[in-house]
Amino acid sequence: MTLKKTYKYGDFSFKTTCKPVGNGWEVSLYCFGKPYFVGNFVHKTEARIWWSKFNREIQSFAKKYWVPETTSHQWYCHFLTNHLYKTYYSFLDKVFTTHTKNYKKACFRDVKKYNKMKKYFDPSAKYDFYKKVA
Repeated sequence: MTLKKTYKYGDFSFKTTCKPVGNGWEVSLYCFGKPYFVGNFVHKTEARIWWSKFNREIQSFAKKYWVPETTSHQWYCHFLTNHLYKTYYSFLDKVFTTHTKNYKKACFRDVKKYNKMKKYFDPSAKYDFYKKVA
């Protein structure tokens, strides 16, 4: 399912998309037919959360940093892009921190369970991972 949204601010026309690409998701911003921002995600839920934050950021940016008609389109799009990437990487830091905590907890639980089970293992039935299979 592809999500699309268009924003018009005077002469500026921004098109945003959120679409499945390969095994992941892509959230992008186009201005005058040129891609100015592309964010990739593995999980759909994270892409959708970023999609909503992304669109709010574009609206708040346009309200905060209005420009007269004489402003260069390329410069303004570059300015918006830098702001979006700053926000994107802040968002990813939070997401990665959450994933890191979850995987550390899961690994800790698995090691703890393994150490409990290890007491009952038969040492003669040890599996050799490095044994070559013909």
